[in-house]
Amino acid sequence: MRRILGIDPGTLRLGYGVVEAGGGARLRYVECGVITASPRAPRAVRLVEIARGLRELVAEMRPQAVAMEEAFAGKNVQSALALGEARGVALLVAGEADLTVAGYPPATVKKNVVGHGRATKDQIAYLVQATLKLRRAPSSDAADALAIAICHARCAWTNGEGRLR
Repeated sequence: MRRILGIDPGTLRLGYGVVEAGGGARLRYVECGVITASPRAPRAVRLVEIARGLRELVAEMRPQAVAMEEAFAGKNVQSALALGEARGVALLVAGEADLTVAGYPPATVKKNVVGHGRATKDQIAYLVQATLKLRRAPSSDAADALAIAICHARCAWTNGEGRLR
């Protein structure tokens, strides 16, 4: 089984989801949640808080791979910059732990998990819950992170080699 950490980056709330993937389509839920930072703190301080929480998570969960949502060009430039900074922090923490990082566009994650690239947050949460056989749907940020981990597990399995990378 290979442990995958999925990350939905953000400077206030960074969603994370950890799954284990084995042969074929076997997936096992490990953990999910949200690392939060104080909304009143300056952005640099929030990024430090996110990095600290992510370092603790990586040390505890010991993933073999990290999958993250790729940045997309949105209408709000400030939001795109903040997302890029959060992705940078996550990339730094993964690099410090010598982990490989795969990036997936939001539409690819949605298509892989839900079946089409325009899925809603509710659809993602519902199918993550069903796929991982969870008693209840996780929070939106955690569900997105689990969806990213699921997408990576499925893409890695179908990379033509018939096994996880």
